[in-house]
Amino acid sequence: MARTIAALDPLTGTRALLVEVHRELTSPSHAVVAAFEERMFVRNVRVGLLVTPSKTLVLRDTLSSMQVPGNKYEVHEVQTADLLAGARVAVPVEQSEEAFTRQVVQMLEAVGSSWYTFLHPSAVTSMVPDVVGNLAQANLEVWDGVLEREDAAE
Repeated sequence: MARTIAALDPLTGTRALLVEVHRELTSPSHAVVAAFEERMFVRNVRVGLLVTPSKTLVLRDTLSSMQVPGNKYEVHEVQTADLLAGARVAVPVEQSEEAFTRQVVQMLEAVGSSWYTFLHPSAVTSMVPDVVGNLAQANLEVWDGVLEREDAAE
């Protein structure tokens, strides 16, 4: 089962970054990516991370359409092990879902505190400024599962 992490802006309380952690996947399928894009769109979140043990996809909404089907996202791939190593989080990826989610949260907190210290060089072009900016001083919320369209967590 996947988990959801949201970075909340400390001043406004709005969700500026959505992260889904999929410990069960080796690589996200097209269907998983499309569903994540829809969850981002519905919540008006323009930046997201889809994290699996092997790779992390960084998604940016291009605002090319006001409808889900016509909207497009820039997608960049970064190795999850690189992100964890850059943030000085224990590698390899932990086996349990809960432990892997903790690793991802630690990485997000480290990057948010000092991206130039903790962001792996391979991720700079895909994560600066959008991901890093939304993590700076953010409060992180973690949920079991993914936030579906009807979920109250807005």
